[in-house]
Formats: sequence, structure tokens, C-alpha cells
Amino acid sequence: MLSMVIITFLFGLIIGSFLNVCIHRIPRGESIIFPASHCPHCGYFLKPWDLIPVFSFLILRGRCSSCGEKILRRYPFVELLTGILFSLLVFKYGFTVKTFYYCFFAALLIVIAFVDLENFLIPNKVNLVLLVSGIIFHFLFSPLGLVNPILTFLGTGFLFLFLQILFRGGLGGGDVKFAALLGLWLGWPKTVFAIFLGSFLGSIIGISLIILKKRKRKDPVPYGPFLVTGTFIVLLLGDFYMVLSDRNVSLKCERGFTLVEILVVIVIISFLASLAVPSIQGILSAQRLEKAAKEMLADLRLAQHQAISQESEYRVIINHTSSTYYIRDFINNKTIKEVKLPTGIRFLNSHIVYFYANGTTLNQTIKLRNEDDGFLYIILYRTGRMRISNKPPSE
Repeated sequence: MLSMVIITFLFGLIIGSFLNVCIHRIPRGESIIFPASHCPHCGYFLKPWDLIPVFSFLILRGRCSSCGEKILRRYPFVELLTGILFSLLVFKYGFTVKTFYYCFFAALLIVIAFVDLENFLIPNKVNLVLLVSGIIFHFLFSPLGLVNPILTFLGTGFLFLFLQILFRGGLGGGDVKFAALLGLWLGWPKTVFAIFLGSFLGSIIGISLIILKKRKRKDPVPYGPFLVTGTFIVLLLGDFYMVLSDRNVSLKCERGFTLVEILVVIVIISFLASLAVPSIQGILSAQRLEKAAKEMLADLRLAQHQAISQESEYRVIINHTSSTYYIRDFINNKTIKEVKLPTGIRFLNSHIVYFYANGTTLNQTIKLRNEDDGFLYIILYRTGRMRISNKPPSE
């Protein structure tokens, strides 16, 4: 059994690497298959040795082997998380086809959690995959058929739709659909416990952030990660709700865990999370700002490269009111790319960046700001050199 758990962990690391691709590309509407994995900053296509989960990050010291830009710590974290979750699921449920579906479910949940955490959205494409796979799962493995999961799906969906209408702005449409799909996958009453645990953790962190003045009451908080956390706890606990309602039921889970052991783990994790709460919102906001700045710098370099290779003039038009920018081929009067900044990130003013056929541009500074009044500056020099700084060029 131990050897199977280790093999599953290694397999989970590989799947986690692919999930990172999904987390990065799906919100941008890009294919998760083509092109091959590449650096988002310089476009360098990664070699096989750059793709070894976790170890490549450590060997390269968290930087691209081509341009030297920092790699998000999310990459090794997602890989490790996927490996650990897959191992726990195999340890608990055994090496079966049903466990394979649970691992597939866990992979989708990881994508949803991190996309929502970074972009404040739950993609419809992932929800659609959850819907289809959930129906197939119950068709294959549920002894009671689809009645329970479908009724739970409808009940949870209508409940969250009501909450969305009642508390406008608190829940997004993606949250409503995702909660309903958890009802389809988990059925009654596991869905109730997953939502309760997720809401409980979300409330603790949200209230703590407000008390510590790290966020305001009306600031958006991604709800998906908390629902996902509650779901993982339920998956690992199994039918623990039966223990709470029937004294004659053994405290043992299907394999390896006891209710007391897991509750202790939950308490420890919650305590550690509460210690980290003061910096969570600020860290996430700073990461989104840095990520947006790096992606824009990559697009500026793309426009510069196109101007040189096409021996033409390219312009990057920045609209601060809509928080968007466009890459345009000035000679052919054609828009090459249009990008909208992530939620909470905005430009301080509008610009037009010119790139000439020799790669040169004009001296100017593009200012980006997040909701926590954090700033980053993209500084452009007449020679064509560009860089990101946390200080304006005059300092």
C-alpha cells in the first residue's frame, strides 16, 4: 500500500504541473494544450528538465532559466498540494476506479480554487466539466442512482441563488453554479457539511481581516477556495456526519483516519491560518499586481519585437478608465491583442507607447495600482530598454 501511495504522490506532482497551466491559461481564454509550456515573461519554451515538478523550481531558485524573472511560488505549491491530496485519497479509498474519479474531482477543485483566488472568477468551462463528470460518477458508482445528487444539486443551486439576490455583490454567478455542482458530486448530507465548513473558515478569515483593517467590509473575497477546502475535508473524513448522529457507529474512517485525529488536524490548520490572516489579503493583492505588471511587460516586449521583425511601427494604447490596453500594428491599422487588467488592478493614467522599427521608444512610465494602494511602475527608456520597479524613476 505504501508503494502505491508514493507512486500516486509522484503522479500527483505531474498532474499538478499541468493544473498550473490550466490555472494560468483558462481565465485568459487560451488553449491548455497549445502552445507548449513557456515562460509568460519572455516566451521561452521550457525544456524537459525545466518541467520537473518542484525540483526544477528549487534547482532554478524560482527563476526562469532564460530571462531570470521570478516564477510564482504557486507553481510548486499546487504541485505538492495535488500530490498530497491524491496520496490521501488513495490511502483512504484504496486504488480503485472510484478513487480515480475522486482524484479527477480534486484536480478540478484545485483549478477552481486558484483561478478564483487570483482572478475572482470560477470559469464556466470548468463548471461544465464538473457537471458532466459528476453525472457520470453517480451513474457508475451510486447505488441509489441520480435522485439524491440531482435533488441536492437543485436545492443547493436555488439556495445560493437566493443568497446572491439577497446579498448583492457577496456571491458571483460562478459561486452559485459551483455550489450547485458540489451538491451534484457530494449529494445529501455531505454537501451541507462541506458548505458549512467552507463558510465557517471563510467567515473566520474574512472577519479577522476586517478587524485587523486589512480589508473593508464590502471588498470582494473569493468564496471558491473556502468551498473547496470544506469539500476536501468532507472527502477525507468520509461519512463523519453518521458519527455525529449515531453513537453506535465506529469512529474509524474507511481506512487510516479517526474522527478525533482529523478534527485535531482541522483545529491546528485553522489556528495556523488565523495566524497568517493579517498578511493574506495584502500578499494576494501584491501578487496580483506583480503578475499584471509582468504580463504587461511581456506584451510590451512582444510589441517591440514585432516592430523590429516587421520593420514597422507598433503602438500599445493604454486606457486607464477601462483598465485595458491594446497592441496595434499602426501601419496596417490592425489590433493584435487586447488585454483587460485583473479585478482590483488599474492604470493611473492613459498612455500611448510607440515602438519604432529599430526597437526604440520614448521615455515614459506606466503606473499600476492595486486596491491596497500598492504601486508598481513599468519604466521605458528611449533606447528600448524596459523594467519593472516599485519606485518611480525620479527616486
